[in-house]
Amino acid sequence: MTGLSISAVKMNPLVSFLLVGGGSFIVDLSIYLSLIELAAWQPFVARTLAFMVGLGLTWFGNRKFTFSERSQLSTLKQCRWVITIAAISALANLGAFHLMRLHLLASTLTLEDLELVIFTSNTLTGIQVEIISFAVGVLVGLIVNWLGSNHFTFKNQPA
Repeated sequence: MTGLSISAVKMNPLVSFLLVGGGSFIVDLSIYLSLIELAAWQPFVARTLAFMVGLGLTWFGNRKFTFSERSQLSTLKQCRWVITIAAISALANLGAFHLMRLHLLASTLTLEDLELVIFTSNTLTGIQVEIISFAVGVLVGLIVNWLGSNHFTFKNQPA
């Protein structure tokens, strides 16, 4: 019996994209929380640095795993698309993060209002506000990034 390598597994590109993005999300969130909690960085600055690291990991994973079977642009041309899509995705991600954070900090929302049952307190703590805002930004950025990656950055090139 031969071993099965991960590259031999044929997977739906959206599923692969989500797996690559999920791994990048964990790294991204870990960097962000470490910078604001341990290094006392300003949230927006920490979020920007964490986003850039996550973006690099996502591009590499998608190039080598998610879209590896597609005929791709040269690395230089693809990097131009990555930068363009990343800028648009960053604006969407960071904008949604910032707006959600402002909303949660300024409102009197409770967890019951958000229908979240994973927390034991009735009001949002500082770290919960950060995580919810972060997740909303990532979700908005994910949608923009999927559309841009699938239709531009990693578009199947004619032979």
